[in-house]
Amino acid sequence: TPPVFYGTFSAAGGAEADLSATVDGIAGATLADTLWLAELSVNPELTPWWTFSAENVIAVELDLSLLDYTFASYHRTLSNVTIPLARAVTPYQGITISPSPAFVTPGGTLQLTAHVAGTADQGVTWSAPPGNGSITGSGLYTAPATPGTYQVTATQAAVGLDPGATGIASIQVGLQPPGPPTSPAAASTSFGAAVVTWTPPASTGGGPLTGYTITASPGPATATTAGTATSSAIRGLIPGGVYTFTVTASNSGGTSLPSAPTSPIVIDDAGGAWTTTPAPRPADANPGQTTLSAITCSAASCVAVGGYQNSALDEPAMLLSGSGSSWTSVAAPVPSNVNTDDYYSANLDAVACPSSSSCVAVGDYGYNLDEGSGLLVTGSGKSWTAIKAPLPANAGGSTPNLDAVACGAVGHCVAVGIYGATGSSGNYWAGLILTDSGGSWTAARAPLPANAVVTGGFEADIYSVTCPAPTSCVAVGSYYTGPGVTQGLLLTQSGTTWTAVEAPLPVGGSEGALRAVACPATSTCVAVGDYGGPNGTQPGLIETGYGKTWTPARTPMPTGVTAVDLAAVACASRSECLAGGSSGPQAGAVLVTGARASWTTVKAPAPAGAQSGVGAILSVACPSASMCVAAGTYANAAGQQIELLYGLGAVWSAAGAHLPPGAELWANGLSPIACTSPSTCTAVTTDTTSSGKNSYGALISGPG
Repeated sequence: TPPVFYGTFSAAGGAEADLSATVDGIAGATLADTLWLAELSVNPELTPWWTFSAENVIAVELDLSLLDYTFASYHRTLSNVTIPLARAVTPYQGITISPSPAFVTPGGTLQLTAHVAGTADQGVTWSAPPGNGSITGSGLYTAPATPGTYQVTATQAAVGLDPGATGIASIQVGLQPPGPPTSPAAASTSFGAAVVTWTPPASTGGGPLTGYTITASPGPATATTAGTATSSAIRGLIPGGVYTFTVTASNSGGTSLPSAPTSPIVIDDAGGAWTTTPAPRPADANPGQTTLSAITCSAASCVAVGGYQNSALDEPAMLLSGSGSSWTSVAAPVPSNVNTDDYYSANLDAVACPSSSSCVAVGDYGYNLDEGSGLLVTGSGKSWTAIKAPLPANAGGSTPNLDAVACGAVGHCVAVGIYGATGSSGNYWAGLILTDSGGSWTAARAPLPANAVVTGGFEADIYSVTCPAPTSCVAVGSYYTGPGVTQGLLLTQSGTTWTAVEAPLPVGGSEGALRAVACPATSTCVAVGDYGGPNGTQPGLIETGYGKTWTPARTPMPTGVTAVDLAAVACASRSECLAGGSSGPQAGAVLVTGARASWTTVKAPAPAGAQSGVGAILSVACPSASMCVAAGTYANAAGQQIELLYGLGAVWSAAGAHLPPGAELWANGLSPIACTSPSTCTAVTTDTTSSGKNSYGALISGPG
């Protein structure tokens, strides 16, 4: 057997020229110029394994000595220049295994090939460590049944002057997550949206890509698209906001790491526009005296409620269905105890739709000039049924007020408000809860904390209700604990039982009230209002919790503001809620965003020409996790106006609503708002002529 031999080799040839001086027989400094005409270096373990170059070295040398004693020694290289002339372009000897990267299904087979560089002998020995599958002498690999990453080795033994070589390949068994997409870019040319493009990942993970996910920053907007795509639109972005985007790729083996972020872009806000549409009236309506008071929307359409005057001078309630600029209206039916040949009036103040074919509207009605009763209207489209609202056993003669309604599911709705009650202390207003169970309504006096009293003809009032699940609702309001002193009221339904809790107050608080509630999750709710703070302040009050456990938070107040009254709340997610209200003449309309104990208050922007310190946010909605809308009032030289806003966090855009043709001013700022999508929301209100003789319901749609 020939001996195994390999190692390194270096050879050079050239000439040297020395320039030196002698002073009084003593040698001085020497300048040496060494020119290596050719230098060949060989090392099989390096890449490149051989190099051929020319080198020039210039050095100075000084040795001062006398009688074998050296006084000075100085050696310094002044210049060392190497000029490569040629080099190896392949390894001396190495093994490359193909395919690379290598993928195979669990238990499947894959043919591998090996290329040995630097030799004509291409024979190799294949092997796989224990547990890594098996491989034949010809390179046919059989994978284990368990997905994972495994290794195989190809070797060629050292023989004679050939040093031998080894190649190792990693094989992915089963699909692996793909690599990240590359070259992401973004642009925004449409309102509240962006288009993101990318290049597919270099590695698909061994199988076809099943999809891409685009994520906006700041969040939480996302978009998904097919695995064959290289671009996608992402919507629900805040117009005027600054965003970056990342892209991930997915296959059945997992999801890639995110791509690099795109460059920041500003989201288009030029398309934002609100359009005012006069509310259509039923066929028997008089030209004037039409009002709208509430609206709710699903993904398909909306339902709005209000009232009108007919040709007989009766004042029936009215129901509208539609969206955008397309609406139809019908007169609301009245309960069977109403003789429509006599004068009667009705109005609907709130509406909820647990499905597209099932809605509940609440309000009141009266006839023959009597005190009147609560009104419950159920149905959809042009088909509605009305009944008289039941009342608790201690109800007196006053007309009940039903202020809000919510549904956890079809047949599971709750309406709240107040009713006239009688007791040992006389007549008074008490909290009212109406519960629907499969179409059967029952009435109950709202339970109250132990410190509740009747004073000045009042006991409690309930303003708002929401139902995150069937038979699980939360209602809020206020109740009296003494003459002129109220506390916030939190009512939670569990099955058929309601539990009452006094709203806790921040440190230094004395009294309070709650006016709105929203629940981003089944057991997480946010209620808002205001409370009496220290030193005569009246901050906004935010309660977070559920059932008997609630945590209060004080609304941060802008500089110079001493009072904030919150009237509406909605949540885009558990971590992002929006409340709206007013700070009075100090700052006007305000928006409060955040969650739990972290909240930020900003002065709501107003359209051009708005008077400073005048206005309020009266209704809010969050149609997506990345965008909310708000409706309220502001004032300019022409008087009170309707304001619409859209945004999230600290980024908001404002617009004023245009009056319908023939209208001269807005009669009220009650502007409930609801959305079918992030770009299609509708607020309802009422406009009138300057004389006040005629009023017209109006539907304001936008912003996209």
